[in-house]
Amino acid sequence: MLKVSAEVIEQFEARHPGIAARIEGIEKAVLPACSHCGSGDTAIVLGGIVGYTMNLAAATTRVKLYPGKAGEIFCNVCGRFSWQVPEKKH
Repeated sequence: MLKVSAEVIEQFEARHPGIAARIEGIEKAVLPACSHCGSGDTAIVLGGIVGYTMNLAAATTRVKLYPGKAGEIFCNVCGRFSWQVPEKKH
């Protein structure tokens, strides 16, 4: 779910061209449910903490920043990590 307005995403886009499309892709991605509690409110985990990834995490609940856990899925409900590869939307 988006956490910021369209105006904020435009500001991110001015600093990081292409980030708006990336945010849209993340929002549309089919992520697996939590393997612990079954919730569908999950996020992809990214490990880099730089301006680009910080803006991604600021924009959507579907991105979690956590060094050392990149590639995992984070559950926004129970707060646990699981190792699952998100499905690609065709």
